[in-house]
Amino acid sequence: MSDEYISEDEFWDDWGVIQTSDGGMFDFDDVKDEPLERVWTIVDTGAYEDENWYAMPGFHIVNKLGYIMTRREWTSDTPDAIYFRHEDEDDGERQVFIYQYRDASNYKAGGMLLLYGASRDVEEDLIRECCDADGCFVAEQVGVPALCDQLFTFGGGPTDDDHAFHEFQGLRPATAEEIASLPLWGGLRDLTCRFLRTDGKWDCSLSPNCF
Repeated sequence: MSDEYISEDEFWDDWGVIQTSDGGMFDFDDVKDEPLERVWTIVDTGAYEDENWYAMPGFHIVNKLGYIMTRREWTSDTPDAIYFRHEDEDDGERQVFIYQYRDASNYKAGGMLLLYGASRDVEEDLIRECCDADGCFVAEQVGVPALCDQLFTFGGGPTDDDHAFHEFQGLRPATAEEIASLPLWGGLRDLTCRFLRTDGKWDCSLSPNCF
């Protein structure tokens, strides 16, 4: 990636960013036949010290999140653009990440994380794309609190019914009651990036419930 970038404001205000009808990113099939000079690949650097999302002219594979288009065409000397600048400050917006643990006997334990940060309506899709075909993920791999111990009784531990996976159920704005009752866990942006860095590859050995 280049060291010089089109600023986030300039990119959105002057380049005419085109997204899907619901404000998300395009898939490859959506843009493969469009003029190349109007297609950009949205990427995450994969580095914890840089959690911005960047728009790179043309098609790219590494750390790809999706594609957008612009009304203005890029040229061979057009630099990358900052598509979304990560801000650590709490903007006052609150979301809830909803998930559950279900053991082999179908006993369930539910969980919710209260997150700060406004949603751009793409985070839920990005997280879901990183989960396996059943919407499952390894909680320990992304630093999400495991729920399986809620099913342990009488001080016991994991049994043959337990396993490594939790189920992602959704992401939505938090209610006033949830904001008042749930501790603030962290940022929506940070959690999304943790899922993206797995590249959809889940390591069951990171869970103490993996036999």
